[in-house]
Amino acid sequence: MFTQRETFESWFFFFNKIKDFPLAIVCDGQRGMIKAILVRFPNVKIQRCFFHIAKHSKSLLTNNPQTKTGQELLTLVKQLFRRMNKKKSIVWKEEILKWESKYEDFLKEKTYYYNNNLKKQRWFYTHKNIRRAFYSIKPPFNNLFTYLEYPNIFIPHTSNSIEGGINSPLKSLIYSHRGKFLLGERQLISFYLRKRQSYIKRKNL
Repeated sequence: MFTQRETFESWFFFFNKIKDFPLAIVCDGQRGMIKAILVRFPNVKIQRCFFHIAKHSKSLLTNNPQTKTGQELLTLVKQLFRRMNKKKSIVWKEEILKWESKYEDFLKEKTYYYNNNLKKQRWFYTHKNIRRAFYSIKPPFNNLFTYLEYPNIFIPHTSNSIEGGINSPLKSLIYSHRGKFLLGERQLISFYLRKRQSYIKRKNL
């Protein structure tokens, strides 16, 4: 489905086209998507993609954080990709909460400035990127280790099969035909997805 933006409405409209109730959904944790999932498929098992967590965190922290705070947080993010089990996941959560307690004042630091247009003093969080990286991890604890909680159901902890199996070759196809108008790109995408769907159907016969 083509859409201008990822919103609750666009995701809900998309999910309404799915007739079956899924056992689990692996996703990047986008807010509009999560909200639509919970409304359309109440009680479904949700697993946040580790790859997207790492990508988002590294974009905020960089590969070489300049502060000890950022370095320690990046180390904790990387630990997600080690071989996990329930016991290790509990330890990881405890370590994240210890990090939050240790740097609570650091995360609350504010920088003040005077806004000439509004004629008033304004502020922003001094370490906003580290805050954003942390809060992108902390709130979804319930969706972070779902794949460990249901060992009888195969739930991947990344969406790499989609990223590598569909999105990556699709992006390459679009790049090799760059210069097309929007309508031409949409036709190219539709053709690619139809051909792939036909191939999968033949393969499963």
